[in-house]
Amino acid sequence: MAFIPLHWFPSPFFGWMLAFCFCGWAFLEFVNHLIGKGIRLGQTGQSRDRGSYWLLIVTVYGCFCLAYIGRVLDWGVVVGAAQYLGLGLMVAGIALREWAVVVLGRYFSVVVALEVDHQLVTAGPYRWLRHPAYTGGAIATLGFALALGSWVSAALITLILLLAFAYRIRLEEQLLLAAFGDVYRDYMARTWKLFPGW
Repeated sequence: MAFIPLHWFPSPFFGWMLAFCFCGWAFLEFVNHLIGKGIRLGQTGQSRDRGSYWLLIVTVYGCFCLAYIGRVLDWGVVVGAAQYLGLGLMVAGIALREWAVVVLGRYFSVVVALEVDHQLVTAGPYRWLRHPAYTGGAIATLGFALALGSWVSAALITLILLLAFAYRIRLEEQLLLAAFGDVYRDYMARTWKLFPGW
């Protein structure tokens, strides 16, 4: 964040708030990574990840770069209220993602795999969304692009993330259907995948 000019923002305070939120998010993701990386694979000996972990890593970091490049190249610059909206979306997205991770507890993993005694979690945000951690991540990244001041980057990031998440979700739901069968089919019938209506 140190290489982002403060004149991009409505005020220096806004810039510092964005930096604080970004660094806090990075720290939380680091903790999530330590907690979730490979633990489930080590316990089950089975993975359906098929490269989706690395796809998401590359995609997310690429989206951050795209958000920065979009503002540098003045792609659809927005200022003021739109940037405050972006910061709000970023905070809301981070909160939703971390809520989802906390509710999953020991079943959280950054690879597509299950615990030996895995239980289907339907509490918290999982009452409405099957993949709320991805929903939160998408909202937060979209918000970051808007906060930097480029609606074009925000739109491109949304499309790119949805494509990457769609691949990952397909792998996860194949594994969950194989593990839980009709129980998971019933759960799918009463919940949305990422957003209301989808």
